[in-house]
Amino acid sequence: VLACSALTSFVQNGLKAQSGRRCRFVLLDVPKEELARRISARADHFMPVSLLDSQLEALQLPEDVLRVDGTASPEDLVAAIQERLAQG
Repeated sequence: VLACSALTSFVQNGLKAQSGRRCRFVLLDVPKEELARRISARADHFMPVSLLDSQLEALQLPEDVLRVDGTASPEDLVAAIQERLAQG
């Protein structure tokens, strides 16, 4: 498991090539307003909320991306991801 933004297909393809394994990308799907709230609540973080729009615009989703509700609890997220990955 690697947690990172990997916004572009260039980065995603690089990660796939370097891993030497099959990779699946999981998007924790969160409404923009909630993302802004979370970013604003972070103390001393490098990412200002002013960059959120450009980050969302740069996002290129892989065709086989697994989208899950990013507002769910960590336990529910893990369960949902495991269930969906088990389905293939």
